Formats: sequence, C-alpha cells, structure tokens
Amino acid sequence: MALLFISHDLAVVSTMVDEVVVLSEGRAVERGPVAQVLTAPRHEDTRRLVASARALDDALEDPR
Repeated sequence: MALLFISHDLAVVSTMVDEVVVLSEGRAVERGPVAQVLTAPRHEDTRRLVASARALDDALEDPR
C-alpha cells in the first residue's frame, strides 16, 4: 500500500511517513528518509522549511 500525504506540518509528517519528498515551486528539491531530511536538510528550501517549523514550535512553547 502507498500513501501520498501532503502537508506543511512537519511534526505530523514525521509521524506518518518513512520517506519524504520536499517540493519547492512544484519541483522535488530533496528526498530521503524522513529523519535524515528533517535533521540534516541539504537543500536551502528544506533548511528554511525546517527552521520555520522549529521557530513556530518555539513560539508556541513560550508565547510571550
């Protein structure tokens, strides 16, 4: 069975899938095991996506 799961919510993505493909402007820019891509992103767009998710998590944990 295969599942195509499309989301910007990286926390949910990391619990739902084994492999991830990061798209930017309709093009695949990075692909691999979800843990590898989210902890050591290679492409600049993936790095920005991961950084923004972390910033949002930090803001939600300490809402000043």
